[in-house]
Amino acid sequence: MWFSKEHGFTEDEREGSVEISEEQYAALLAANAQGHALDIIGGEAVAITPPAPTAESLRPQVSVAIETWRDMEERAGVKFDFQGRQYDGGDKSRLRLQDAVASGIGATGQFFCTDENNDDVPMDSQALNGLYDAMMAARVAQGFKIHIRQRQMKEEIATLDLDALASYQVGWPAPPDETADPDRPA
Repeated sequence: MWFSKEHGFTEDEREGSVEISEEQYAALLAANAQGHALDIIGGEAVAITPPAPTAESLRPQVSVAIETWRDMEERAGVKFDFQGRQYDGGDKSRLRLQDAVASGIGATGQFFCTDENNDDVPMDSQALNGLYDAMMAARVAQGFKIHIRQRQMKEEIATLDLDALASYQVGWPAPPDETADPDRPA
């Protein structure tokens, strides 16, 4: 059995690899499964205990988690109301509606959109344009809320210590507990 940093464990010798016994293989594999890095030092394959995380090493990881949350929230779309009905404002719905508006199909009087209750709603050109405008307004408003929350989270993590960073919850803040007694200290 052979080990190299570039190829990991292999059955054949490769450039930069060192030969290891079955016992070394088992020990290295177990150490790696427990989070140890594997390296070659002085011609020997060894398991290295990773350094303890610091606030400065964890902060970029939390920042990436915040950006991932933002991207997921933006892709999730938005629900919005138009003329007393609720509609989906996700990317696919936006593209379909944008194409319908651009094509002028509403002028035929034979077009409809499907609302959140799965009801078909007849649409003329004016209604299609109104629906599109309502969708875009809802998407922009939701996008701005996401942007604000993302900026708040990045400001919050800028000064947190290691323990606070390790337990930081990325996302929307939890709604207030409405069952809590407002006169009782927390």
